Amino acid sequence: MIPGHGIHISGMRFPFSFILCACFFAFPLAAAASERIDPAGINGSLVLSGAGLSDEGIDRFNELAGGRKMQVVVLLLDTGKSTMALGAGILARCEEEDLPVPVLVSGDQDQDAGQIIAAINRATGVWLLGQDGGAIRDGLASMGLRDSVSTVMNRGGVVGGCGAGCSVFAADGLSLLPGAIIAVHDGEVDEAFQLDKVLRKRPFLVGYEIGRSALLVVRGRRLTVAGKGAAVISLAAATGRKARRIVLKGRDAVADLSALRFAALARSREAFPANNPPSPVVTRGALIIIGGGAMPQGIVAEFIEKAGGDKASIVVLPTAMPDPVAEKSSIADAFRRAGAEKVTVLTGRTLKQVESDEYLGVLGKATGIWFGGGRQWRFADAYLDTRALDLMHDILARGGVIMGSSAGASIQADYLARANPLGNREIIAEGYERGLGFIKGVAIDQHFSQRKRFKDMSLLVTRYPQLLGIGIDEGTALIVEGEVGRISGKGSVHFYDRRKPVTKGEPDYESVHGGGRYQLVKRVILDPGKP
Repeated sequence: MIPGHGIHISGMRFPFSFILCACFFAFPLAAAASERIDPAGINGSLVLSGAGLSDEGIDRFNELAGGRKMQVVVLLLDTGKSTMALGAGILARCEEEDLPVPVLVSGDQDQDAGQIIAAINRATGVWLLGQDGGAIRDGLASMGLRDSVSTVMNRGGVVGGCGAGCSVFAADGLSLLPGAIIAVHDGEVDEAFQLDKVLRKRPFLVGYEIGRSALLVVRGRRLTVAGKGAAVISLAAATGRKARRIVLKGRDAVADLSALRFAALARSREAFPANNPPSPVVTRGALIIIGGGAMPQGIVAEFIEKAGGDKASIVVLPTAMPDPVAEKSSIADAFRRAGAEKVTVLTGRTLKQVESDEYLGVLGKATGIWFGGGRQWRFADAYLDTRALDLMHDILARGGVIMGSSAGASIQADYLARANPLGNREIIAEGYERGLGFIKGVAIDQHFSQRKRFKDMSLLVTRYPQLLGIGIDEGTALIVEGEVGRISGKGSVHFYDRRKPVTKGEPDYESVHGGGRYQLVKRVILDPGKP
């Protein structure tokens, strides 16, 4: 506690009565809809508690704040009995667990703002307690603390709130949970759509409803729940998509903040994929799309030749791999041995790195790109809506070549298959449906026969019959120039065309084998090849 300032309420007990309804605020439509989403999620952590803040909730906050090394500030931003009781409960719990005693600051006393700011600047965690978001915002403004609270999260700390006061974390308040609208219920959340009417007017927002005995924890881009209650996440019905409701309850429940925000943004844009997408034509240059596993024989040599032979300038992108991305690259060494004059490995994936002069300079001179394996959503995070992606398309326009395997195959398509950040089981992952679009009007899946993904592609093209579904086996490449795809390697490429009737009991796809060719625009087999 700051000596001579605030109130230290150790040992005090107040009756706890916190009755509250859902709280909503207005949002600036244009600014929110055009905001570029940082896929990394938030800095630090947020702890949003229902009206009934439990010991479990306090413990989770303290853990995120550093446990026995924590330095916590509790800001009591109104003088209501409920707020005072929450502060008392937090302090008592820390004393009970023999943790460092939090500094408690009350907004109703004359206090040295400089000392308070100094305490917050040292803090690893801050509780913002008030009976509603307006009281919290007013209190922070009157004490000049808003920027200081934000810096706690910017340096990896945790900020927490309880009850109706959680609304201040939303998009129109402190925006600590960006792209959000938050409602906290006096009871437990039910199956009714409490936020439906609000979200219909603002489909670019994600709705969060927190039950009385639930605790929503946001850390980076990961959302989990604690406590006995549930948190419910809502997306609006818009652009041909039905309203969506995700119930998080129990320790195994998890959601991805970036996927939710991308999904909401997609609902405020034109429908994707388009009902009549562009034809899958590679007008200039070539795509080499490999289904994972071993490289087809001769494919590296063909890649280097198409990229300019001994004058080739190749960019290797291991972006799809998890951190830390290795600086050394065996595939880069293979390209050098195959005769490429220059091979550059670009390991960064933040916007600052991807749009740096270094990256843009390398891509601007490249004649070929290699997209490696891993998880394809990481490519989307790094390159969508960037100048770097424009330069990648320019490589094709100059007659260059793009090659990728596994994740590096799927990302080449207009529609991005199997890109759920929480796992690769689902072929449709709302929020991560946009690929880099080197070939339009298609969806590409890989490791196809080996991982028995036939039914998954059937599901995707049934949902989006306008797309041509392409499944590529391991050790197999689809080489696209113009309107024709040529198959190379030991496996097959499987084409799903919902323009053709599906006969019960028969495959709903056509397979083309090594040496074969497929006309992508007319969707006909030119040469079936040899199995």
